[in-house]
Parts: sequence; C-alpha cells; structure tokens
Amino acid sequence: MKKKILVVEDDLSLSKILCIDLEKHDFEAIAAYDGKEGLEKTISEMPDVVLLDIIMPVMDGLKYLEEKKFIKNIKDIPVIILSNLSSPVLEEESKDLNFSDYLIKSDWKLADVIKKIHEKID
Repeated sequence: MKKKILVVEDDLSLSKILCIDLEKHDFEAIAAYDGKEGLEKTISEMPDVVLLDIIMPVMDGLKYLEEKKFIKNIKDIPVIILSNLSSPVLEEESKDLNFSDYLIKSDWKLADVIKKIHEKID
C-alpha cells in the first residue's frame, strides 16, 4: 500500500510539482491549499507525512500546527515545514508545535524532500 503524503501549500504550481514528484516516487499525494483545508484533510485522510507551508490564506501553518497538536488521532503525524521564511525566531517558536523538519524552499531540491519523507516513514 502506498504511503500518503499531504501537501499543504497555497502556491498551486509548487503544490502540483510536489504532488507529481511524490507520485513518481510511488507515494499517494493529496493537496490542500490552506491550513484549514490541510487540517480537515489530515483528519479525514490520515496521511503518513504532511508537507506544510507557513504563510497561507485562511489558516497559516503555525495555526495548523497549534490545532493539530490537540487532536489525538493526528497529533503524532510527522510534519515537514517547507517555507520561504528563513527566520531563526520563527523556527524557534515553531519548535514547540511538534514538526519534524524545517526546510527553506530556496535551499532544497525535490530529492531532499523525498529523502526527508523516507526518514520519517522508513
């Protein structure tokens, strides 16, 4: 059975690229375009890993993490943050919110994301 990856990203092009690449690597990819939709899909789909942007409409990634940590069924699902924000303060603040890795979008390649996902599920 394929592992499920939820991509919570408001940039439609990036979301599509990530989903296509994940499917090429034999994952089931699910997309959500804001934190609220991401939280709903995390609950309904029970993904194995969540790729999460921080700056999004409706509900941002930090609020998503705050909400997720109080929902028993999903609180332990690994989250890899993919963000344009390179803020040590933000990274430090978000450490209390239970995420696995923090990748700056301009610093990573798709292969890096796949490697991080495998680290969480293998």
